[in-house]
Amino acid sequence: LERPPSREDGIDAETEDQLRRYGADLIQRAGVLLKLPQLTVVSAAVMFQRFYFHKSFAEFEVRSLATAALALACKLEEHPRKQHEVIHVFYRLQMREAKEEDGTSSYEGRPTPQLDPSQREFAEVKNDVVRAERQILAQLGFEVALLLDHPHRYALEYLEYLNKPAKLSQKAWGYLNDSLQTSLCCSHQPSEITAACVFLAARSSGTKLPSKPSWSDVLGIRLKDAERIACRILALYKQPPVEHVAVPRRKVAEPMTPAMTPFPETPAPMKSPSDEDDRADAASDDVIS
Repeated sequence: LERPPSREDGIDAETEDQLRRYGADLIQRAGVLLKLPQLTVVSAAVMFQRFYFHKSFAEFEVRSLATAALALACKLEEHPRKQHEVIHVFYRLQMREAKEEDGTSSYEGRPTPQLDPSQREFAEVKNDVVRAERQILAQLGFEVALLLDHPHRYALEYLEYLNKPAKLSQKAWGYLNDSLQTSLCCSHQPSEITAACVFLAARSSGTKLPSKPSWSDVLGIRLKDAERIACRILALYKQPPVEHVAVPRRKVAEPMTPAMTPFPETPAPMKSPSDEDDRADAASDDVIS
């Protein structure tokens, strides 16, 4: 966790932190537009954060990866959305961020353009998303279902046990949502993050938590750990607004060109009739399958 893959591509910690915040915020906004349950959004954000400890931001563009993470979370959480719907929503959000030279929004006061499924640009975006989704499954070991055990699933249980006012629940839920912009889900147990958010909500609302027995003992967290996690979340509010940061894409090695024949004038060998037969057989097999 101390040296994620993006460092090898020259992406510093500050830039990576901003990209992580941007991607999680993008997933949250897309989830609202797609009318998805918050737990589906959380699952997508957790996969997004974990993935970039396996691969670099220079290798997988943040918008494509965020789109793929939410599309995959929709399937895992059984709240399916059509792939083109997810792609269109993320594209709309991207267009809303477009700025003119004077800093004003390019589409302020008018509808944002949509991708035409018949155009090449849509096909390219779709290919990037499909590639990213496959890589999420590959890098997370095809066990992404295990990642669905996240802090939000503990929140209702903890808050019900504490029997505290709705104001505390709302604040704790808000802190849980904001924590998705950090990599806390990669370094701490879900139950610890939930307990820390309850602690933070109690502090900010002036609500007293039980002391006999201690709330930290009941929720299974040390007070120092809760304070450490709370500080990570509070640090978010001192950061500038999230925005996309362009990073150089990793250069893909060009395939080696075949060696030149020593005598260019030498004709290429004739194709065997069986070559054509093999291709025809393969094509027919594809149709049958």
